Amino acid sequence: MANKKWFSARLLFKDGRLRETAKALLREVYLESVGGNFGDKCWIFPGGKENPDGYRYVDWQGGKSRMAHRLIYEIFVGDIPLKKIVIHSCDNPPCCNPNHLRVGTFAENSRDMILKGRANNGMRAKTHCPQGHEYTQENIMLYRGHRYCRACHKVYSREHQSRKRANRDWSS
Repeated sequence: MANKKWFSARLLFKDGRLRETAKALLREVYLESVGGNFGDKCWIFPGGKENPDGYRYVDWQGGKSRMAHRLIYEIFVGDIPLKKIVIHSCDNPPCCNPNHLRVGTFAENSRDMILKGRANNGMRAKTHCPQGHEYTQENIMLYRGHRYCRACHKVYSREHQSRKRANRDWSS
């Protein structure tokens, strides 16, 4: 976008939602900037600020900022449902190509990060559980963004069930 265009947040948003007329205007402006088609390549949002994780933010007049990929999703695809996030299929945080964005849950995004080896929580380097079972696609369970060993979970479940059976009161 050689010619920067600035829009007032008051004109673009109503009750916290992007107006339909604003979507049409912004759609035209952004398509113009990419030559009419986003294609398959990543498109980095022009301007804005970048946070340490690489995501771009857009400052609107009035002091509020929005994540650029969320804004682009709303403009080109539609509203983002409550408690949902926008997930990058390309794994490139500054990318704002609507073809690379989809709506999902935090759990789906965490699962995607773990399966693609992008989880940066120190556990990524571990290839085996504490009991020595290998972390393979078939031997992991994902729960709330963490991976667990299926083999160990089976052992734990059996022991738990036998403890429950042993503690039952059969006299009634």
